[in-house]
Amino acid sequence: MGRARWIIRIGVGLFILAMVSCNTNRKDDPEPAENDTKQVPFTDAKLLVGEEADLTVIRQNRMIHGNNSNHEEYGVDVDQNGSVDFVLKSRYWGENLNIQVPVSEISSAHENAYLQAYTNEMSIYKKTKKVVKNKARVETTISHYYSCSQGPDFSLFSVERNTDARLVDAGEFVESQGDWMIARAEPLTFASYEYPEFKLLNTPDSLTIQKVFYELDCRGAKGAKVHYLGIRMTSSGAEKLGWIKIKITGNNQIMLMETALQR
Repeated sequence: MGRARWIIRIGVGLFILAMVSCNTNRKDDPEPAENDTKQVPFTDAKLLVGEEADLTVIRQNRMIHGNNSNHEEYGVDVDQNGSVDFVLKSRYWGENLNIQVPVSEISSAHENAYLQAYTNEMSIYKKTKKVVKNKARVETTISHYYSCSQGPDFSLFSVERNTDARLVDAGEFVESQGDWMIARAEPLTFASYEYPEFKLLNTPDSLTIQKVFYELDCRGAKGAKVHYLGIRMTSSGAEKLGWIKIKITGNNQIMLMETALQR
């Protein structure tokens, strides 16, 4: 599991350094703990997503959209008891690295707010391209590309295993049995980004520049569509299942459409 749940750790020094810088320099973004994932004892039950019988459904239609200077978050009170159960957050990270990466995430607001989870095994592919230009001095550009898709000239770099929130569609089931997590900044979207170029060598005779590009969409929602997050919590002394219905309209734009919980 990565130190920061809103980005995939792939094990290169520049990437790790960037993450540490981001987490330690943002006072308003404490480093999230690891997601607590476990088999949770629960009465065997399942809920058909989209079916509203015997559920309390709250229409929300709330947009959460932060910008590069102000994060935005919204507390979701699923059972309408006056206490926040989950937090949706839209933000940017990378200000200290001269990059702007939009991210969106969800967190559990207390130890009794669970998201349905699954084990996500991801293959990360890498391609390196080297361009040399012979001018007054030799200029070399080394570009590293990381992707979840094996395009031309990409080779397998690593295989990552993460426990992620399970995004489901209408007509699927939220099931009490299986993996559930107490989410700590669980990512909902990812954006492609590029690190500023770095000079590996700079002499009167030669210049070597390194560039790093990431196109890592192995986790989170893909495309602008409606998704459901299965939830489980105790309300009024009883264990209940439900869902949070969201629509992703951009890399860090989330429309909270509705919440539903068993009566």
